[in-house]
Amino acid sequence: MENEKVKEVHGWRCNYCGKIYPTKDEAEKCWDRHITFEMEPVFEIGEEFPTMIFVKKIEGSRYTEIGTYPLKKKEKVDIPRKGGED
Repeated sequence: MENEKVKEVHGWRCNYCGKIYPTKDEAEKCWDRHITFEMEPVFEIGEEFPTMIFVKKIEGSRYTEIGTYPLKKKEKVDIPRKGGED
């Protein structure tokens, strides 16, 4: 124990890779680069639109959380979009 060196670190650590940054914002940006989300619509037989959405959180190469969100409302709309052909 006597020969062990303790390094004092001032800054913010990325919760994924552990890299130290001088500001909290930079550490959060690093964490954001490691995190992605996949969204998967779930259809029921005979339905034109999905009835539920699965959201999968990916940290690095692992799924770490899965959220399930039921879709509650469908409305008919007529809104032009950019680049659409009419």
